[in-house]
Amino acid sequence: MKNLILGVDIGTSSVKVVILNSLSGHIEHQESYSTSSAKIKSNNPKLDEQDVKIILEIVNKAFDCLPPNLLKQIRAVQICGQMHGVVLWNKSTRTHSNLITWQDERCDENFLKSLPVKSKSDLSSGFGCASLFWLTKNNQINPEFDSAGTIHDYLTFLLAGKNVMSDQNALSWGFFDLHKNKWQDELFSILELKCESFPGHLLPKTDKPGFKISDCVTLLNSVKLDAEIFNALGDLQASVLSCLEKQTDCGILVQKSKNAINTLIKE
Repeated sequence: MKNLILGVDIGTSSVKVVILNSLSGHIEHQESYSTSSAKIKSNNPKLDEQDVKIILEIVNKAFDCLPPNLLKQIRAVQICGQMHGVVLWNKSTRTHSNLITWQDERCDENFLKSLPVKSKSDLSSGFGCASLFWLTKNNQINPEFDSAGTIHDYLTFLLAGKNVMSDQNALSWGFFDLHKNKWQDELFSILELKCESFPGHLLPKTDKPGFKISDCVTLLNSVKLDAEIFNALGDLQASVLSCLEKQTDCGILVQKSKNAINTLIKE
Protein backbone atom coordinates (compact mmCIF):
# COMPACT_ATOMS: atom_id res chain seq x y z
CA MET A 1 0.00 0.00 0.00
CA LYS A 2 1.37 3.41 -1.01
CA ASN A 3 1.58 5.82 1.92
CA LEU A 4 3.93 8.61 0.81
CA ILE A 5 2.94 12.19 0.02
CA LEU A 6 4.98 14.55 -2.15
CA GLY A 7 4.83 18.15 -1.02
CA VAL A 8 6.18 21.19 -2.88
CA ASP A 9 6.42 24.74 -1.52
CA ILE A 10 7.30 27.59 -3.88
CA GLY A 11 8.17 30.43 -1.54
CA THR A 12 9.38 33.94 -2.23
CA SER A 13 13.02 33.04 -1.58
CA SER A 14 13.20 29.25 -1.88
CA VAL A 15 11.70 26.06 -3.26
CA LYS A 16 11.24 23.16 -0.86
CA VAL A 17 10.27 19.59 -1.73
CA VAL A 18 9.48 16.88 0.80
CA ILE A 19 8.33 13.27 0.76
CA LEU A 20 6.34 12.49 3.89
CA ASN A 21 5.20 9.13 5.24
CA SER A 22 1.52 9.74 5.97
CA LEU A 23 1.34 6.84 8.44
CA SER A 24 4.38 7.51 10.59
CA GLY A 25 4.79 11.24 9.97
CA HIS A 26 8.44 10.59 9.13
CA ILE A 27 10.13 12.74 6.48
CA GLU A 28 11.61 10.29 4.00
CA HIS A 29 13.35 12.87 1.82
CA GLN A 30 13.64 16.65 1.53
CA GLU A 31 15.26 19.23 -0.74
CA SER A 32 15.61 23.02 -0.44
CA TYR A 33 16.94 25.47 -3.02
CA SER A 34 17.26 29.26 -3.09
CA THR A 35 15.32 31.13 -5.79
CA SER A 36 17.36 34.34 -5.51
CA SER A 37 18.52 33.85 -9.11
CA ALA A 38 14.91 34.17 -10.28
CA LYS A 39 14.52 37.80 -9.20
CA ILE A 40 14.08 40.16 -12.16
CA LYS A 41 16.46 43.13 -12.07
CA SER A 42 14.80 46.45 -12.81
CA ASN A 43 15.45 50.17 -12.55
CA ASN A 44 11.91 50.54 -11.22
CA PRO A 45 12.12 50.17 -7.42
CA LYS A 46 8.39 49.38 -7.25
CA LEU A 47 8.61 46.39 -9.59
CA ASP A 48 8.99 42.98 -7.98
CA GLU A 49 8.90 40.08 -10.42
CA GLN A 50 10.49 36.65 -10.65
CA ASP A 51 11.49 34.62 -13.71
CA VAL A 52 9.10 31.66 -13.81
CA LYS A 53 11.40 29.70 -16.11
CA ILE A 54 14.16 29.80 -13.50
CA ILE A 55 11.73 28.82 -10.73
CA LEU A 56 10.58 25.81 -12.75
CA GLU A 57 14.18 24.81 -13.45
CA ILE A 58 14.81 24.84 -9.70
CA VAL A 59 11.68 22.76 -9.05
CA ASN A 60 12.78 20.30 -11.72
CA LYS A 61 16.23 20.09 -10.13
CA ALA A 62 14.53 19.08 -6.88
CA PHE A 63 12.39 16.51 -8.70
CA ASP A 64 15.49 14.99 -10.30
CA CYS A 65 16.89 14.33 -6.82
CA LEU A 66 13.87 12.36 -5.62
CA PRO A 67 14.75 8.67 -5.06
CA PRO A 68 13.01 6.39 -7.62
CA ASN A 69 12.12 3.83 -4.94
CA LEU A 70 10.20 6.53 -3.04
CA LEU A 71 8.51 7.92 -6.14
CA LYS A 72 6.87 4.53 -6.69
CA GLN A 73 5.23 4.78 -3.26
CA ILE A 74 3.73 8.27 -3.64
CA ARG A 75 -0.07 8.28 -3.44
CA ALA A 76 -0.72 12.03 -3.36
CA VAL A 77 0.84 15.35 -4.34
CA GLN A 78 0.16 18.69 -2.64
CA ILE A 79 1.61 22.04 -3.70
CA CYS A 80 1.59 25.33 -1.82
CA GLY A 81 3.34 28.65 -2.28
CA GLN A 82 3.60 32.39 -1.89
CA MET A 83 0.16 33.96 -1.95
CA HIS A 84 -1.19 37.06 -3.72
CA GLY A 85 1.15 36.90 -6.73
CA VAL A 86 0.05 36.25 -10.31
CA VAL A 87 1.35 34.39 -13.37
CA LEU A 88 -0.31 34.43 -16.79
CA TRP A 89 -0.03 31.52 -19.21
CA ASN A 90 -1.41 29.82 -22.31
CA LYS A 91 -2.94 26.39 -21.68
CA SER A 92 -1.94 24.98 -25.07
CA THR A 93 1.58 26.31 -25.58
CA ARG A 94 2.37 26.63 -21.86
CA THR A 95 4.11 29.93 -22.50
CA HIS A 96 3.99 32.15 -19.44
CA SER A 97 4.66 35.60 -18.05
CA ASN A 98 6.93 36.55 -15.20
CA LEU A 99 5.57 36.12 -11.69
CA ILE A 100 4.41 39.43 -10.23
CA THR A 101 5.00 38.80 -6.53
CA TRP A 102 3.11 39.97 -3.47
CA GLN A 103 5.92 42.51 -2.89
CA ASP A 104 5.21 44.45 -6.10
CA GLU A 105 4.34 48.09 -5.35
CA ARG A 106 3.22 49.45 -8.72
CA CYS A 107 -0.44 49.58 -7.66
CA ASP A 108 -0.17 52.62 -5.40
CA GLU A 109 -2.98 54.02 -3.28
CA ASN A 110 -4.20 56.38 -6.01
CA PHE A 111 -4.36 53.54 -8.52
CA LEU A 112 -6.33 51.31 -6.16
CA LYS A 113 -8.79 54.13 -5.44
CA SER A 114 -9.32 54.63 -9.18
CA LEU A 115 -10.51 51.07 -9.82
CA PRO A 116 -14.10 50.85 -11.13
CA VAL A 117 -15.03 48.12 -8.64
CA LYS A 118 -14.55 48.05 -4.87
CA SER A 119 -13.13 44.82 -3.49
CA LYS A 120 -15.17 43.12 -0.76
CA SER A 121 -11.98 41.52 0.53
CA ASP A 122 -8.63 43.08 1.41
CA LEU A 123 -6.79 44.61 -1.53
CA SER A 124 -3.25 45.89 -1.79
CA SER A 125 -0.51 46.32 -4.34
CA GLY A 126 0.89 42.92 -5.27
CA PHE A 127 -2.53 41.24 -5.01
CA GLY A 128 -3.43 39.27 -8.14
CA CYS A 129 -6.53 41.17 -9.25
CA ALA A 130 -4.91 44.55 -8.59
CA SER A 131 -1.96 43.48 -10.74
CA LEU A 132 -4.34 42.35 -13.51
CA PHE A 133 -6.02 45.77 -13.46
CA TRP A 134 -2.59 47.42 -13.65
CA LEU A 135 -1.37 45.20 -16.50
CA THR A 136 -4.53 45.93 -18.48
CA LYS A 137 -4.33 49.68 -17.96
CA ASN A 138 -0.70 49.67 -19.11
CA ASN A 139 -1.31 47.34 -22.08
CA GLN A 140 1.05 44.70 -20.75
CA ILE A 141 -1.09 41.56 -21.13
CA ASN A 142 -0.03 39.31 -23.97
CA PRO A 143 -3.23 38.42 -25.90
CA GLU A 144 -2.11 34.80 -26.24
CA PHE A 145 -2.49 34.23 -22.49
CA ASP A 146 -5.77 32.54 -21.55
CA SER A 147 -5.18 31.65 -17.89
CA ALA A 148 -3.96 33.16 -14.65
CA GLY A 149 -3.11 31.91 -11.18
CA THR A 150 -0.53 31.92 -8.45
CA ILE A 151 2.87 30.36 -9.12
CA HIS A 152 1.73 27.22 -7.27
CA ASP A 153 -1.46 27.12 -9.34
CA TYR A 154 0.69 27.21 -12.45
CA LEU A 155 2.86 24.34 -11.23
CA THR A 156 -0.29 22.35 -10.43
CA PHE A 157 -1.48 22.99 -13.98
CA LEU A 158 1.85 21.81 -15.42
CA LEU A 159 1.73 18.60 -13.36
CA ALA A 160 -1.95 17.80 -13.87
CA GLY A 161 -2.97 19.53 -17.10
CA LYS A 162 -5.62 21.69 -15.43
CA ASN A 163 -6.09 23.93 -12.43
CA VAL A 164 -8.80 24.94 -9.97
CA MET A 165 -7.75 27.68 -7.57
CA SER A 166 -8.48 27.18 -3.87
CA ASP A 167 -10.54 29.86 -2.17
CA GLN A 168 -7.49 30.57 0.02
CA ASN A 169 -5.50 31.80 -2.96
CA ALA A 170 -8.53 33.45 -4.57
CA LEU A 171 -9.18 35.50 -1.44
CA SER A 172 -5.53 36.58 -1.43
CA TRP A 173 -6.07 38.15 -4.87
CA GLY A 174 -8.86 40.49 -3.79
CA PHE A 175 -12.32 40.82 -5.38
CA PHE A 176 -13.32 37.37 -4.12
CA ASP A 177 -16.64 36.82 -2.34
CA LEU A 178 -15.79 34.18 0.25
CA HIS A 179 -19.41 33.75 1.34
CA LYS A 180 -20.47 32.83 -2.20
CA ASN A 181 -17.12 31.19 -2.96
CA LYS A 182 -16.76 33.00 -6.28
CA TRP A 183 -15.29 36.09 -7.87
CA GLN A 184 -17.31 39.24 -7.32
CA ASP A 185 -20.12 39.60 -9.84
CA GLU A 186 -19.14 43.23 -10.43
CA LEU A 187 -15.97 42.12 -12.22
CA PHE A 188 -18.08 40.51 -14.89
CA SER A 189 -20.62 43.33 -15.07
CA ILE A 190 -17.65 45.43 -16.14
CA LEU A 191 -17.25 43.09 -19.08
CA GLU A 192 -20.94 43.30 -19.93
CA LEU A 193 -20.57 47.08 -20.14
CA LYS A 194 -17.71 46.47 -22.59
CA CYS A 195 -15.22 48.14 -20.30
CA GLU A 196 -11.77 46.76 -21.01
CA SER A 197 -10.30 47.61 -17.63
CA PHE A 198 -10.25 44.03 -16.34
CA PRO A 199 -9.43 40.70 -18.07
CA GLY A 200 -12.12 38.60 -16.41
CA HIS A 201 -11.61 35.76 -18.89
CA LEU A 202 -8.27 35.02 -17.21
CA LEU A 203 -9.76 34.35 -13.77
CA PRO A 204 -9.54 30.66 -12.80
CA LYS A 205 -12.34 28.45 -11.55
CA THR A 206 -12.33 28.17 -7.77
CA ASP A 207 -13.26 25.57 -5.16
CA LYS A 208 -12.59 24.65 -1.56
CA PRO A 209 -9.12 23.43 -0.50
CA GLY A 210 -8.77 19.69 -1.03
CA PHE A 211 -10.44 19.68 -4.44
CA LYS A 212 -8.93 16.82 -6.45
CA ILE A 213 -7.49 18.00 -9.74
CA SER A 214 -6.41 14.65 -11.18
CA ASP A 215 -5.63 11.00 -10.42
CA CYS A 216 -2.32 11.09 -12.27
CA VAL A 217 0.69 13.39 -12.22
CA THR A 218 3.52 14.02 -14.66
CA LEU A 219 6.50 15.74 -13.04
CA LEU A 220 8.49 18.37 -14.92
CA ASN A 221 11.14 15.76 -15.70
CA SER A 222 8.44 13.61 -17.39
CA VAL A 223 8.30 11.06 -14.56
CA LYS A 224 4.71 9.84 -14.26
CA LEU A 225 3.13 9.16 -10.88
CA ASP A 226 0.00 7.15 -10.20
CA ALA A 227 -1.03 9.64 -7.55
CA GLU A 228 -3.77 12.13 -6.73
CA ILE A 229 -3.05 15.85 -6.93
CA PHE A 230 -5.15 18.52 -5.25
CA ASN A 231 -5.61 22.24 -5.78
CA ALA A 232 -2.74 24.32 -4.44
CA LEU A 233 -2.85 25.76 -0.92
CA GLY A 234 -1.62 29.07 0.42
CA ASP A 235 1.71 28.72 2.20
CA LEU A 236 0.34 30.39 5.32
CA GLN A 237 -2.56 27.96 5.63
CA ALA A 238 -0.31 25.00 4.85
CA SER A 239 2.08 25.98 7.65
CA VAL A 240 -0.80 25.96 10.14
CA LEU A 241 -2.29 22.74 8.76
CA SER A 242 0.99 20.92 9.32
CA CYS A 243 0.70 21.60 13.07
CA LEU A 244 -2.80 20.21 13.48
CA GLU A 245 -3.33 16.58 14.41
CA LYS A 246 -7.12 16.33 14.54
CA GLN A 247 -10.06 18.03 12.87
CA THR A 248 -11.02 19.47 16.25
CA ASP A 249 -7.66 21.27 16.59
CA CYS A 250 -7.50 25.03 16.14
CA GLY A 251 -4.37 26.89 15.03
CA ILE A 252 -3.50 30.54 15.67
CA LEU A 253 -0.87 32.21 13.50
CA VAL A 254 0.96 35.13 15.11
CA GLN A 255 2.98 36.89 12.45
CA LYS A 256 5.49 39.72 12.75
CA SER A 257 9.02 39.25 11.47
CA LYS A 258 8.69 35.50 11.80
CA ASN A 259 5.81 33.06 11.93
CA ALA A 260 4.89 31.59 15.27
CA ILE A 261 2.24 28.92 15.41
CA ASN A 262 0.50 27.73 18.52
CA THR A 263 -1.78 24.75 18.48
CA LEU A 264 -4.84 24.83 20.67
CA ILE A 265 -6.41 21.48 21.41
CA LYS A 266 -10.18 21.61 21.78
CA GLU A 267 -11.21 19.98 25.01
